[in-house]
Amino acid sequence: MSTSSAIIQPYSPIPPTMTVPTVSLESVIDAAVAKHGVRWIITTIRRAKKSEAPVRAEDGQLLRKKKTVDYEFVKYYACNRHGTFKKANNSGAVQRPVQKKSKKIGCPATLKVTCFKNDPDNVVIKHNGEHNHAVGSPDDLQHLPLSSSVRGMIEESLREGYTRRDTLINIQRSLLEEVNNASFVHRDQSISAEEVYNISRRAEMEFIKKAEDQRRERQIQAEAIPEIVAESMINDEQNGYSVLSFSLKDVGYSVVVEEGIMRSCKCQDFRGNAIACKHMYLLARVQDSIQVFGGEAFDDVVPVEEAGEVEAVPVEQVSRVVLETTEEDSIRSAEEVFPAIEDAKWLKSVLEAYILQPIAFSQENLRLLKQKMIDVESLLSGYELEDIAPNANLQRQRRQYNILL
Repeated sequence: MSTSSAIIQPYSPIPPTMTVPTVSLESVIDAAVAKHGVRWIITTIRRAKKSEAPVRAEDGQLLRKKKTVDYEFVKYYACNRHGTFKKANNSGAVQRPVQKKSKKIGCPATLKVTCFKNDPDNVVIKHNGEHNHAVGSPDDLQHLPLSSSVRGMIEESLREGYTRRDTLINIQRSLLEEVNNASFVHRDQSISAEEVYNISRRAEMEFIKKAEDQRRERQIQAEAIPEIVAESMINDEQNGYSVLSFSLKDVGYSVVVEEGIMRSCKCQDFRGNAIACKHMYLLARVQDSIQVFGGEAFDDVVPVEEAGEVEAVPVEQVSRVVLETTEEDSIRSAEEVFPAIEDAKWLKSVLEAYILQPIAFSQENLRLLKQKMIDVESLLSGYELEDIAPNANLQRQRRQYNILL
């Protein structure tokens, strides 16, 4: 276990005033738990507004002076034991026995953090009021959380693969010598199994959320491809399908399908992360009977650093119509004309996808595109093309469609 050791030191008094860099404010506030035995809760943030002009009456009499402030922002923090406990009024309900005293005892101690305009790189922290509880006492420690350093040790141990029980034992053992030699009481001297479980559970939920966000991002990318283009981007192979790249020309990726389930993809995203990629979600749109990869481990899934060059399907195996287009090709003129057509957005998206990556269309799709072009030509029949600027881009696009159709 390669966890870094946490140094436990006795709590020190809170200085009445101190100046710290603005970028270090949050870390200073967070370190107060381990350093001073106090957890600060932010309550108010006040930011400087633009100076208001003076208000005068019709006769010129000054009604209100110009408002100016000398700070960029002011933050107010309260002790975590501020406030008053309010007992719920559940008449007739079964009252549970009190398991733990409330931490809210109306502590008046506060912190005021001010960032002045003449020194925006630093903030001034002022400690106001006195705590109405014995800071650092055994009774007070039960309302404090673990310090960030000990929490970091727990998270690191869990990431290394240790179980919750082993994590608890190892960290307690690493702190045992300091605990035995200490002549003071500190919150980090007591770590419970419940706290380790909560940290582990929170990390698991964050991982699940991150994985879900990544999955949804890839799914949205696949859904953004027009249906007519999606069908032409997929070709049959011996062990599955070939899916064209979303961004690279003349590149396709093999998606292996076994027993109606997608097993792997040759793209770098899948090989490095071992999660369903956008090519799989695109294939699932067209072949809805095939199940998307669900996260099982397979032999052909290797880390990115070991994957090397991405294996692409040779361009000869991908049937498509290849047009001579350049990156300078634009559709600005199409954006000026097509909004007058009911299905302009659909036709525009097909054109954008085709210019980026030449694709193959079925006869049914070609008939549909040809009908759309007839509608566009009908719209343009009442205009002089010379009056539509820029003219060259529109002519280039029409030549591309003529070659296609």
